Amino acid sequence: MNEEILFTIRYKAGGYGLGSPFANHFAPTSSGSNVVNGDGSGWNHPSYDFMNNAYEPGDARRDITVDTYGNATWVKNYSKKFLSPVSNTFDAENDWPVLRYSDVLLMLAEVINETEGPANALPLINQVREVHGQLPTLPW
Repeated sequence: MNEEILFTIRYKAGGYGLGSPFANHFAPTSSGSNVVNGDGSGWNHPSYDFMNNAYEPGDARRDITVDTYGNATWVKNYSKKFLSPVSNTFDAENDWPVLRYSDVLLMLAEVINETEGPANALPLINQVREVHGQLPTLPW
């Protein structure tokens, strides 16, 4: 939880039946307990194109968002967003954010872009980029 999150689905680990399965679902398959306790399901894995082209050079978000796991013969990409320590498989305490303040700003920017043009939407997009440490701001 943080001030950015407006609405989230909360989970509680500890064997209560209220834990989040996402740490295991998003970890790569065949990783054993090297990425998360109890192996992964490999859900929502980023494509190789995404891994190579989605982030601008020096964008700090890449290292905290995605990673690779593998050996000399195979490599699997995975999202790190919902990884957290788990004692029991499918029983993590990472919440699922449904709506963030940045989402609202970006939806508003999309409406302004369609109704008034990109120049008027750009300040909202740059506000999101600045908050999340992705500088420089876009000039267009």
